[in-house]
Amino acid sequence: MIKLMAVVVIVPISILLMASFFVLLGVQKAEKKSLKTFGVVIAILLWISSAVVFTGGMIRTFHGGPMMMHHMMGQKMMHEGRDMKGCPADQCPMMKDGVTKTAPDGKPAPKDKTAK
Repeated sequence: MIKLMAVVVIVPISILLMASFFVLLGVQKAEKKSLKTFGVVIAILLWISSAVVFTGGMIRTFHGGPMMMHHMMGQKMMHEGRDMKGCPADQCPMMKDGVTKTAPDGKPAPKDKTAK
């Protein structure tokens, strides 16, 4: 099964390759040698950048990539944060001015029995 990232990578690659095609088309019509050399260099840079986009997309598709790790760490931190024990009332993110705030799911947060 092809993952979504593999399909999404096709769009920037095709844009870069299409731009390099038109650069090479313009190089054929150019008369100055310096302009032809500049066009070829630009086309090569576009090919290299499309290869980098392709490689990055494949790495992120098949290995999860750093974005997936940040998302998973955020989920883990959110679940661990609910189980904080011994959180003083003045430092607890769910308490402010001694009033219990509601948790993100809409239920009132449990009061800390160890707070004075």
